[in-house]
Amino acid sequence: MEIELLKYDSTTKKQETEYLKINSYKVLCNNTNLLLVRDSSMEVKKGEETSNNFREIVKVQFIASCKTKFENEILVAFYLGEYFELSGYILSGMTDNYGNGGDQMYLVDYKSYCDICELTAESKLSFTEYFEAHKNSIIGINSLLSYNGQELNFNKQKDLFKIVDEAQN
Repeated sequence: MEIELLKYDSTTKKQETEYLKINSYKVLCNNTNLLLVRDSSMEVKKGEETSNNFREIVKVQFIASCKTKFENEILVAFYLGEYFELSGYILSGMTDNYGNGGDQMYLVDYKSYCDICELTAESKLSFTEYFEAHKNSIIGINSLLSYNGQELNFNKQKDLFKIVDEAQN
């Protein structure tokens, strides 16, 4: 099994595609809720001035610790690719000017987020809203804030901070 990598050569300032052979792996997680979301853009009409958000969503089959040519093991999320081949996306940091090939992907667990919303009586964000909040590291989602003897879910936290902002301005 191989994973596509990009290697950046700082002397020539060029990137090359390389395929990293996985010598062995140990499955660490078989969580069926995890998704990988590729965040990119796509031109719909040729010559169109603006590009459109394009998100490819794939279901993670398992996460494994993999032995490769690198000294340290790497953490990889495996998923079924476009042609039903087993593909991998490296989650752990890389060394020696290596990085994942292609667009950045984000590890997301929307199903668990929805379950937590039920526990906290919070209204659910759409997948797109949740992904944007996740990608931009918005604090508050899936949290409870104890304030003045009340447990505030994300919805109530937004209301509280809106009132505080208005009072300060």
